[in-house]
Amino acid sequence: MKDAVILPRKNATNTSSPMLIPQLFQLDFFPLRMEELSRKRRRLCGMRVPHEKLLAIAEVVTGESSAIGSRHALRRTLDALWRDVEQIETVGRFKWYTTSLPKLLSKMVAVCSDFQRALRDLFLLRPCTVEEPYSLIVYADEVVPGNVLRLENRRKMLCLYVCIRDLGTNLIKNELCWLPVAVVRASVAKEVPGGYSAFTRCLFRRWLLEDKVAESGIVLDLDIPTHRYARFFFKVSNLPVDGDAYRAIWSAKGASGKVLCMLCRNVVSEIAVESPYVVHLACSDSDKFDLASSEQIWEKVDALSLQSTKLTKTKFKQLQTHYGITYLPEGILWDMDLRRYIRPAEMITFDSMHCLVSNGIVQNETSWLLIALEGVGVTWSAVEKFCTNESWRFCSSLGSHSRMKACFTKARALNFKSSKEFKAGASEMLMIQPVLLHFCEKVVLPLGLLVPEIRSYSALGRVLNLICMGKAGQPLHQALKVALREHANLCGAAYDVADFKPKNHYVHHIPLQLRRDGLIVDCFVGERKNAFMKAMAKNILRTDVFERSVLARAVCTQLEDMVQASIGRDLLLRPTENPGLASTCGAKEARTARSARVSGCTICAGDALLIEHRFCEVSAVCEVDGCLYFAARWGDLRARLGAATRWALRDTVEMIDVSACEFLMVPSWYFASDGAVIALCEVP
Repeated sequence: MKDAVILPRKNATNTSSPMLIPQLFQLDFFPLRMEELSRKRRRLCGMRVPHEKLLAIAEVVTGESSAIGSRHALRRTLDALWRDVEQIETVGRFKWYTTSLPKLLSKMVAVCSDFQRALRDLFLLRPCTVEEPYSLIVYADEVVPGNVLRLENRRKMLCLYVCIRDLGTNLIKNELCWLPVAVVRASVAKEVPGGYSAFTRCLFRRWLLEDKVAESGIVLDLDIPTHRYARFFFKVSNLPVDGDAYRAIWSAKGASGKVLCMLCRNVVSEIAVESPYVVHLACSDSDKFDLASSEQIWEKVDALSLQSTKLTKTKFKQLQTHYGITYLPEGILWDMDLRRYIRPAEMITFDSMHCLVSNGIVQNETSWLLIALEGVGVTWSAVEKFCTNESWRFCSSLGSHSRMKACFTKARALNFKSSKEFKAGASEMLMIQPVLLHFCEKVVLPLGLLVPEIRSYSALGRVLNLICMGKAGQPLHQALKVALREHANLCGAAYDVADFKPKNHYVHHIPLQLRRDGLIVDCFVGERKNAFMKAMAKNILRTDVFERSVLARAVCTQLEDMVQASIGRDLLLRPTENPGLASTCGAKEARTARSARVSGCTICAGDALLIEHRFCEVSAVCEVDGCLYFAARWGDLRARLGAATRWALRDTVEMIDVSACEFLMVPSWYFASDGAVIALCEVP
């Protein structure tokens, strides 16, 4: 191997089994002779990937040479980076290593010019004040490194990230704009009174009571020409979580409580006595919900505290079930100092991803629809044959033939046969739902079969489309409210409401959140961030300082990624020069590429977009004198086919200015026998 040198084992006469040292660790890097290296040193060198990665990070961030030969020298270098942002807290008897929000933001701004530019543009567009601070989104989710099915996985952890909501929809979709602020293992949280809620409480107390990010703010070097520095004021505005984190952090009972939603005072899981005030979780009219204020939530919390020493254990447990709140005096709701800043009624954010497509409403209704199809003689194999047909086309970032086929494997068929539940991930459900709906409208509905079920599934598709537009910041809260009501009514007519889950109620809060926040905040980007944190924890097996090790690697790796990445800029990916295009356009220079990063999305040649409710197929992405264009063929609308549309593609390719258009990606489409395009999207 020409890229390695051979090192004989120490005190060994037999050299038939040499140890290989990567070229990175040459003789000049070590103060000692190579024959005198310890076994641990050789093992460190042989690991190659993790430690080479860490050395590269150290060199990028500090500007110092990565010629480090010892484990202790490597640790000292990384410790120097970590000490710039670390914050040590004490929760119970646990020493908790977290990142300091002011230090972390300052470091990210100093390292990444694009992140600095994004904050500078935000500040110059809308300066923040104590009265009108910027909003922080805090996302919390559990991550399981290693074997997910292991009975005792001591590395299972809750990860917390923070993002500035005011950066806008395009930057919120970028996982580099989500900063890792804390990690805590589940095994540790179980031993600390208050669990995850106590740790979240500690984090918020640090930010709001000690760092005073709401009153004193954080001074950041934004390189503003007039005054260089700017003071940023923040409030914690959103805490989007899944069901488990919602119950753990907010001390909510969820489905096990009489009142299953903390934001509603009159929504219950079971109605024992008919009442004009109390409504069931399947209620479709959100105007009937009696929304709770933060003060009313705190009244329940204070009442539990008052009754905790007066009632018997059984009666106190019944009171908690009645209120829908678990008594947790170490939790965040019981902190009197934080009540000025942490207002649950304004912060609790029900996530559209978990409500709908991550073991949510779409999965449940898809399972019910497949069962109904079996009842009228439509087999699994018939659905599989239609959905996995090679004629289907998908936007590259939304789906593919291989991913669609993976949704209908033999293992999934057997699982559905035994459990009568269709198992699929969130991104898979977004790919399957429109195709399955088209199958029902094209094959089943003309026979007059399953009309209520298909109408309900079609209404669900309209909800998903509006959710997608709401994520882009379009003010569609009233239209979404109406669509959710229509779907709930149709679903209740087609299926038994007793099978409805709490998510069927939680989803009705999303229009209210859209009106309040100006956009829909979901957890797709958080799930991508979870994959990053899982990779950071992969090679960390010891758990004595697990939180510090994982978080240090995550912060250092993100620093390196932010140096190398482009944040908030539209750009071509792997472009090539095109003098012919430059000559045709009368430009100085022109480049073309098969893919580009546009508005936070990856657009590739062959993708289909909706621009101003018109279909177009992208042939290439071009950059002419610094401006981006889609080279695309427009489609002319010919017919509406239920939830699908029929288009006739033009022969000519036109240049569409990217900066002057808003677009949505078409999830799937195919070409009919006459050459027309059947796109699975609705247009006004």
